[in-house]
Amino acid sequence: MHPVFRPSNIELFFRRNIARKTLRDVYNRRRFGTDGPLSDEALFIDPCAVKWQFKPGRKNGAPRYSQIHSGLVVGGDWDLSVSDITKSRKFIACHAHFVDGQTWKDTGIYDHMMTQIGKYGSFDACYTMDDVIVRYAAIDQLYDDMATRDRMMLRRELPEFYRRESGGILGHINRHGEVIRYANGNHRFLVARILKYREVPIHVGAVHLGAVTSGAFAALRQSIYD
Repeated sequence: MHPVFRPSNIELFFRRNIARKTLRDVYNRRRFGTDGPLSDEALFIDPCAVKWQFKPGRKNGAPRYSQIHSGLVVGGDWDLSVSDITKSRKFIACHAHFVDGQTWKDTGIYDHMMTQIGKYGSFDACYTMDDVIVRYAAIDQLYDDMATRDRMMLRRELPEFYRRESGGILGHINRHGEVIRYANGNHRFLVARILKYREVPIHVGAVHLGAVTSGAFAALRQSIYD
């Protein structure tokens, strides 16, 4: 596997759009008061209750909201562009491996990864089959580590902490205050779900206006461990 590049704090500041996010925080607080989302803040959810995976793209007209849009409040119908999370390829592979006992190879995930690598040159930081094997061995280790605990630590409790919950499991918030999973943290989220964690912290992504005005967003700030 290619060596991991660890950017400096200055590089992270620009890569993660911290200046823009700070202005977004100020705007949200002026507009919504203390109910306004803060960029990169932690929210708390039951992983087993999550139903949806975000499906952005030109076909359905939903913008590709990601980590850099953390705390952005947006109305409209973007939050309807979703699919059943249990039908996602990674969900099916993780369930087959950790619950049904199949090897990673037999789940089909290796073939899928190599197809994506062939298409894009790299995928999930993997370039070769050896990289893929190492990656999924690391996910086995992640499972073993998480199985010894009953909760997921916040980013501030980890050595790689940078800002709030930045780098955590990303989740957009729909108009009903429900989490829509997307991008960063797939395997951490799926392992927590398989292990039936009562709660996981998520890194807030985009937030639907309806969730803020109804108070549903603010309710997600309360952890069961507080």
